[in-house]
Amino acid sequence: GEISEETKAEVNKLLKVSFRPEFLNRLDEIVFFKPLEESEIGRIVRLFASELQDRLEEKQITLVLNDEAVSYIIEHGYDPVYGARPLKRFMQRKLETTIAKTLLGGDFAEGDTMAVRVKDDELVIEKIS
Repeated sequence: GEISEETKAEVNKLLKVSFRPEFLNRLDEIVFFKPLEESEIGRIVRLFASELQDRLEEKQITLVLNDEAVSYIIEHGYDPVYGARPLKRFMQRKLETTIAKTLLGGDFAEGDTMAVRVKDDELVIEKIS
């Protein structure tokens, strides 16, 4: 939903109390954001995973994340204060690094499918035949 006019008015009132008019006059616009919902965050996780899948296509390897893995990534990587940026960093650190190590170790070959799952409260990558 939209941010209500009452909420915008309250924020503007707080801004006027907190900042000098000279500073506020330098701002061209105040942009209001509402927190992301879990379904939206899940779509962001799947978008990042799809970008990773695009890079794996040259090796003809398929990447799949189950819903539990997506929930795990949201729970451990999302920060409502900073938005989706920490989520991407978490996926780079926990997912991309692990995938790179498995590829360098020769654990996957052309045509294989990598399944990202949660096991013992950790993300793991398993081969699906």
